[in-house]
Amino acid sequence: IVAIEPHPENFAQLLHQREQNHLHRRLRLIRSAVTAHQESETTLFLGRDHTGHSCVFPTQQQIVVPNAPFAVLRELVQGPSLLKVDIQGEEKNLFLPQFRDVLRAFTVVIAESHADGGEDTTGLLEQFLQTEGIPFERNDYVFWIYP
Repeated sequence: IVAIEPHPENFAQLLHQREQNHLHRRLRLIRSAVTAHQESETTLFLGRDHTGHSCVFPTQQQIVVPNAPFAVLRELVQGPSLLKVDIQGEEKNLFLPQFRDVLRAFTVVIAESHADGGEDTTGLLEQFLQTEGIPFERNDYVFWIYP
């Protein structure tokens, strides 16, 4: 199991839980943002409640985190795999044509989508998947996608 988490508080919590549950042999943790961008860092904006929630939409507080290229996901996949993403505003970029081959390495992609920052990413994601003919199921803001 690989967990990729850019937010320092959430990552610290993951480390703690991995040790408490004796999962250090089964759970690989990577502190990074997975992105399609070429920059080596991403700016995450802290959520209003400041409890580890972050997004790509501007708020009053922000942090800078290291990036990992999106293609690194291909290197992590071995056999049938599940990808679960909650990427706070970048949902529409996940399914761009240049990433289709990376996504096809996964059996199922579970994506949370949010209407945040004034943009209805849930509606945009659903419309995009329908237009592209990508099979999916939806329950409220959670999508089960079969690339």
